[in-house]
Amino acid sequence: MFACARPFLPAGDPFAAGLGGTEQALIYLAGALAARGHRVSVSGGSTVPRRLAGADWLPAGQPAAADIGVAVNDVRLLPTCSLPIVWFHNEVELWRELRKSRLPALWRRRPAAVFIGTEQARLASRLLGLRARAVIPYGLPPAVVAAAPASAPPAPHAIFTSQAYRGLREVIDMWRTRVAPRLPGARLSAFVGEGDVAAYAALAAGMPSIAVNRRVGNDAVLDVLRGARVLLAPGHRSETFCLAAAEAVAMGVPVATLGIGSLKERVAHGHTGFVCRGWDDLAEKTRLVLQDDGLWSRLHACGLATRADNDWDHAAAHWEAFAHEYTRPGG
Repeated sequence: MFACARPFLPAGDPFAAGLGGTEQALIYLAGALAARGHRVSVSGGSTVPRRLAGADWLPAGQPAAADIGVAVNDVRLLPTCSLPIVWFHNEVELWRELRKSRLPALWRRRPAAVFIGTEQARLASRLLGLRARAVIPYGLPPAVVAAAPASAPPAPHAIFTSQAYRGLREVIDMWRTRVAPRLPGARLSAFVGEGDVAAYAALAAGMPSIAVNRRVGNDAVLDVLRGARVLLAPGHRSETFCLAAAEAVAMGVPVATLGIGSLKERVAHGHTGFVCRGWDDLAEKTRLVLQDDGLWSRLHACGLATRADNDWDHAAAHWEAFAHEYTRPGG
């Protein structure tokens, strides 16, 4: 059984509402485990009982009996079970768990922990009282795995699809000073939360090659990626996975990054993009990818190859292996 802190599942299509990465991951993993034959329930994720992709979604206060309990971020949500697990999606720091009053419960329950990235796991304190640790990255959404990529190098069009505070101000400045003067025909499109559009559009004032747009839904993102030549994702210390970069790479869109946070994990330097040494290097690599069809084609092919073995079924198999390891006698 999974347990989350608040209901988020909409009445209709769950992916039409612009859900965040954590919420999408929970839906996909619950469905993937159910498809593999497990009885799966999600407590607290829906205001009314609902069946979705083989999993039962229940309002808070209606927990189902479970052998394995998985709390999303907050150990206090764990039900009574033989194997308690906390699935950490955010930064995990001792002071943060203490400030949120979760540290005593961690010490009392001593859960196992599943992290979504190696950098996130590395920074998690050894004083958290975790009985075991595993890193199991997110899977790729089914629509991304099945989507047709661009069939030829797109026009020189760069995109930014992370949360705006994760480097968009600096990306706009880099584009204004280091990219646009050298490549006047290139375009940059940013897709951010509706509340950020006006402020960042003002930062880009006077630059007709920059468009700041409202974030689009999952299906429309695939069309955006097919028309993009490069994804600009500097990274941020709070970035624990960066689904935007993983999806771009899987669609064959090279990623140019500074490698901050989890971005160094999402990009294989020289193969699916570039992990750059600073803003000058990032600008140079951006210009290269925007201009060099041969380079783009090579990075594109390497990115498409990451689709293999990275779907949610494979992620669910890793969860099975982790749970088996710690529920067997002596585990």
